[in-house]
Amino acid sequence: MTEGLVRLQGAVLPHSEVFALDYRTNLIAGQHTDSGDYDFEMAASPGDNISFWYVHETVESPSNDFVVKLPEATSP
Repeated sequence: MTEGLVRLQGAVLPHSEVFALDYRTNLIAGQHTDSGDYDFEMAASPGDNISFWYVHETVESPSNDFVVKLPEATSP
């Protein structure tokens, strides 16, 4: 996670639109994916509540909600 950004990546059904909503800022980010693989960044801060979902043709997935956390520090 780059400071001020969170990266979302994974896979959904091909030819879908993926969306993420930050409840703190009310900003939505997203991406169209032909292959089903998605990889995009959105502005967010630790503690922000994010809702993620996708739309395939006329069907909308249930949302998946999560809280942005800082990555664990790694030991040298």
